[in-house]
Amino acid sequence: MFLPLKLMLGRIDRYGTDSDAELFTELLYAGEFIVKMTTAAFVSGIEDDHENHRYRLLHSLVRADGLGDWVQSLDEALIGPASQHISSELIGVKKVFTERLGTGNWQHETVHDLYEVLVAIHDSTQPIGDKVALRTWFHKFAELRNKTRGHGALTPALRAKLVSKLNSSIRLLYANNPIFELPWAYLHRNLSGKYKVVQLAGDPAPFEKLKSAVSTTGENYADGIYVWVGEYKRAELIYTDLDVSDFYLPNGTFRNGAYELHSLITDSRLRGDAAPYMVAVGERPPSETEGKGELEVLGNAFTNLPCTTSGYVQRPRLEEEVREALTNDRHPIVTLVGRGGIGKTSIALSILHEITQTNRYDVISRLLRSRYEHRERVYQRQYY
Repeated sequence: MFLPLKLMLGRIDRYGTDSDAELFTELLYAGEFIVKMTTAAFVSGIEDDHENHRYRLLHSLVRADGLGDWVQSLDEALIGPASQHISSELIGVKKVFTERLGTGNWQHETVHDLYEVLVAIHDSTQPIGDKVALRTWFHKFAELRNKTRGHGALTPALRAKLVSKLNSSIRLLYANNPIFELPWAYLHRNLSGKYKVVQLAGDPAPFEKLKSAVSTTGENYADGIYVWVGEYKRAELIYTDLDVSDFYLPNGTFRNGAYELHSLITDSRLRGDAAPYMVAVGERPPSETEGKGELEVLGNAFTNLPCTTSGYVQRPRLEEEVREALTNDRHPIVTLVGRGGIGKTSIALSILHEITQTNRYDVISRLLRSRYEHRERVYQRQYY
């Protein structure tokens, strides 16, 4: 079982046994946990793109003071513009949330049970129809959470009456949510370069190689929670530490360069560092790999190459292959192929900077062909 989920269920077992009214309250916390964990997972699975959809959602969620903002972000990831950039490994998972299904499917049953709770509180609740998508559950739960706060707080008697349906709905979603079945792990890189891997859920195989010496020459993954979707994606909205005994999610109150991190498991609170999310969504910083506007002398070549990217992690074996290809006359065109964001441009820039120190080329230029498309071109020294 997904470790954060196991801890959340443990809270229900500890605090929800005194009365049906108390169980109802604990189930509300559990539902909020489902909303935030599911949203955080889908947002982490959005690939980087020129419109910066993932950053836009992260920027919004660390500032979100209400559950409705989380549901809106989940919709963005599932059916909005950001959904076009979801990892291919998550497409099947996304379908579980977006496909409209009828009676006899667990998705329909979990939404229907929650709908019955809402109707009992407010009979004006909008009907759900014969077929319904699982993402509707998240909208209905946000509606329930809002209607049971403040002046809308339910009496103990009404909570006791409705707790069975709410419990059924929550348990169904906990048991079947495919997000919680993916491979999850907490990663911490030791001084040796190997990783301490704490498995949180799913198949441990994708994370095994990080425990070996092979990882010392690979990418440098920051400490944090990762989900495997064909590659390691950091779920940066979810915070824990080496003990993995508690899990925190953003809870608004964004001010003075920080925001609140709240554990729905223990009700503990921390302050999150807002520095990574301070840049306005419409004011993205210029790319580190943007070519300079004019040529200058670097080593033995004229070039407009930008500086090598910050945080670049060396990969000697791959670098040697790229270096050999770029300096070999048999290869007039060299193409690096791979998923966006894995470091193709960074490694090319690193090698090209090395080549400027040789006499191999007179000019090495990074040309801007369109707003979104760049190409590195190397002009070979010509002898006449």
